[in-house]
Amino acid sequence: MNKLQQALEVVEHYFQATYRADSEVLFSLFHQQAAVSGFINSEFQSWVAKDFINNICSRPVAADNNQDYDKHVLAVELNGDIAFIKARNLVGDIYFTDQINLIWSDNRWLIISKIFASC
Repeated sequence: MNKLQQALEVVEHYFQATYRADSEVLFSLFHQQAAVSGFINSEFQSWVAKDFINNICSRPVAADNNQDYDKHVLAVELNGDIAFIKARNLVGDIYFTDQINLIWSDNRWLIISKIFASC
């Protein structure tokens, strides 16, 4: 598998783990210094990765509630040891646009930042 495919796989694992509220997988995908920031209904939110993951995992689990799973990649850019992936995803009844930045570290991709906005 090439680096582009590996980056896309990390993002798919991220989407699946948020859908299942799988904190173990989420912690394995984020760099320890990662940040997550964005807007939910025009209200700014910002977390370090640990707090973001704990927030995700403290909510009702989408998979357990049979919520729709609608997440797909819109754009990808790879430049050496950095990657950018833009995606659209459904959380509850709100669509979000995510811009996920990854870094190549210790022979694997890690999410270093994510910005998002509800649509």
